[in-house]
Amino acid sequence: MINAAHLARLLALLATTAALPAAAQNIVSARGNTLVTSLAAAPGTALSSVTLTGLPAGASLVSVDALPGYPRAVYGLTNTGQLYGINVATGQVLPAGNVTTAPVLPTTGAATTAFNPTNSLLRVITPAGANYAVNPATLTVATGTNVTYAPGDAGAGGTPRVVAAGYTPVTNGTTTLYVIDNARGVLATQGSVGGTPNTPGGGRLQTVGALGVPTTDSAALRINTAGQAYATLTAAPAAGATIGVTSLYLVNGTTGAATLVGALPGGATYNSFAFALPTLQSYGSTGSTAAVGGILDTLVLSNSPRAQALIASVDAQTTAAGQNSQLLALSPAAYQNLSQITLQSIHVQDVTVRRYLRDVRQGGTEAGAQAVTFGTDRHYAMWFTGNGRYGDLKSGVNRYRTSYGAYQFSGGVDYRFARGTLLGLYGGYDEATARLTPLSPQSQAKTWFAGGYGSGTVGPVYIDFQGTYGKTQFDVRRTVADGFGGGFEYSAANGREPRSEQYQGSATAGISKDFHGAEFEPYVGAKYAHVRLRSFSEGTQAGALSLNGIDTDSLESIAGLRVGIKVPLTATAVLRPSIRGEYRHEFDNAGRNRNLFGTFADGTGGVLPIAFRTNAFDEDYAAIGAGFTVSGNSPFSIVLDYNGQIGRETSIHGITGGFHLAF
Repeated sequence: MINAAHLARLLALLATTAALPAAAQNIVSARGNTLVTSLAAAPGTALSSVTLTGLPAGASLVSVDALPGYPRAVYGLTNTGQLYGINVATGQVLPAGNVTTAPVLPTTGAATTAFNPTNSLLRVITPAGANYAVNPATLTVATGTNVTYAPGDAGAGGTPRVVAAGYTPVTNGTTTLYVIDNARGVLATQGSVGGTPNTPGGGRLQTVGALGVPTTDSAALRINTAGQAYATLTAAPAAGATIGVTSLYLVNGTTGAATLVGALPGGATYNSFAFALPTLQSYGSTGSTAAVGGILDTLVLSNSPRAQALIASVDAQTTAAGQNSQLLALSPAAYQNLSQITLQSIHVQDVTVRRYLRDVRQGGTEAGAQAVTFGTDRHYAMWFTGNGRYGDLKSGVNRYRTSYGAYQFSGGVDYRFARGTLLGLYGGYDEATARLTPLSPQSQAKTWFAGGYGSGTVGPVYIDFQGTYGKTQFDVRRTVADGFGGGFEYSAANGREPRSEQYQGSATAGISKDFHGAEFEPYVGAKYAHVRLRSFSEGTQAGALSLNGIDTDSLESIAGLRVGIKVPLTATAVLRPSIRGEYRHEFDNAGRNRNLFGTFADGTGGVLPIAFRTNAFDEDYAAIGAGFTVSGNSPFSIVLDYNGQIGRETSIHGITGGFHLAF
């Protein structure tokens, strides 16, 4: 249960927010040890019903009220005089004050309770007139003066029977306590309006006016943040009935008159009610964000300050979109694109090698711009390139837009059996930075890779192929806004960081023909990649995620066309500019896993299971490029190339530069 230190911190946070919207008025009504939730506007329709778990034998609720400004922390007083915290979403009950066993307050049997919104003390009044103020965090009790009517009041000299009480919202730092005196059937104030000069602890009652509705002692009074007073009043049992029906009424704070709203669910008797917010689960607009809300619902009574602050960060949102967005920020959505970042590195590996093999075929890496017998005079070659790229992976359902930047260095050596026919080895290093959520700092992905490549030609027909194996180490960072101008930082480090291993291969086949001095090269191909992301953890603080491993398979078809020309620069040097365009389609493989499974830390050493799913990442895109190679009479040539990916969910652009050397 929330202890004194945590309660003080929570109230300090909530003091910076506006009052909870009156439109979000769920009422939670107590019937024995069952809580039934309905809307204040439609009290007869039950939204949910939970049975309390954790009360000792023989204990039942006599009154409930919500902590001011935080109506997820509902406190219930039992007939045994014990005070408990209640999770209205789950029915979990814990002793108030962070103790093992709830102590007995100096009252048993029937009583009414009301929280003072200026100091969060719980006013407890019995029908016999006893008057107490209880600190719910420390359970200290201050005994006030028994309730009695002020001299000169219409009720003076009589014996009041207070069965319901409720405070007004704070106005200019003050609040007023209203009560229902069932001995006279009236609404009254306890203490002066505004609480001065007579405080509620003084017990002095002043009549407001008659309710106009008879009730049994099963009654309650609550005033919402808009200043509207509601009461539950119970009719005496009808002839032949054993219980009375409790109904919800609007009460006029000036005249005391009660106006019927509707009967509570089931035609039953209810002891008390409290205003409460909808469940956090109901704030999720998708199954995945609703699941996150459901996890937070179980933490309402947590002793973890961060867990309480995470809940408050959702409640601080004033729109449905904001509530769902905050739940998304607490979900694994930030990590959905980790495999896609690795696949981007693989894409550049494939493009770089195929660019080199095209140059070999067209003579751009040979000694002499017009040489055509490379295999007879130079059998070995090496190359080196550097690539820089930037862009973003666009957002989708339950998936953030990921801002992305990276560089890659790669190089290789090969043996050439004949012009355009060769085998080689290559490898390299790739480092990417990505902002996984709009508020998060940059995360990093560092990849090394090694593999081989080759090409074979028969006349104008060629086949190119390449493949690599690699490993990636991530340094991931996630920031969640706290709803009050700050944020919660999470990271996976110190041996808990994500790591992946991956392998990939591609093959393309095409025809390379000269036509009126231009080179035309239509081609088709396929690329397969498999990325296995290992499990990782953000730690144990509340909201920290630990995710299971994720396997991602990507199978792409490739169809494209390259067009190039030769432009003599000098007698011995040739410029070979070219452009290319290709369409890549990714097949939705049955084995491709877009689900994330793991746990959500509760901040007290425990974890809760979490399952999260996003929509499929649409990898259909156009890959475009343009560049040139300059070769001459020496075994050295240089290359500069632009490559881009443009699709509905991908927009990445890069520049590659490097050299080729034959020897």
